[in-house]
Amino acid sequence: MNLSGVEVAFTSLREPMLPIALGKWDKASKEIKLVKFVKDPALIDPSPWYQYYK
Repeated sequence: MNLSGVEVAFTSLREPMLPIALGKWDKASKEIKLVKFVKDPALIDPSPWYQYYK
């Protein structure tokens, strides 16, 4: 777990797969409200991008 209380997974190269925080701008209070955390590994896994790191 990290400080926000969200579970963090790691790839085989020890890169963190952090959930994506989705927020919505609230005009009345002029701040961003958390909607949800996206934890789908297909969306947060950096492995498909390894081909561009070379």
